[in-house]
Amino acid sequence: MATHRGILSSRLIHPQPLAKRIVHTDLHKIGGFTVVIDCLRRPQASLRHRAANPIAACVQNHPPVQQIALDLGTMPLLVGLLDDDDPMVRKKAIYALSGASET
Repeated sequence: MATHRGILSSRLIHPQPLAKRIVHTDLHKIGGFTVVIDCLRRPQASLRHRAANPIAACVQNHPPVQQIALDLGTMPLLVGLLDDDDPMVRKKAIYALSGASET
């Protein structure tokens, strides 16, 4: 059974919620969103599925970031990945599209 001190210590060592907020609000500002989107076009399946994952995390429940993704043409790329030969690419594309459809 976890103690309150143990839970607090784990939060201080791994401040995941803060890191997620920074990614959501700043990835586009530093030019990272366009780099990640460009990886969706790469021939390597490992790059494509790894690019879809942060897109999914950034757009989920964040309407301003969803709009940025729409403006940058991300959705047609993700829809195209639904026909990818690699099952992990298809899975991550679905994840990103589902996150973008939430408001």
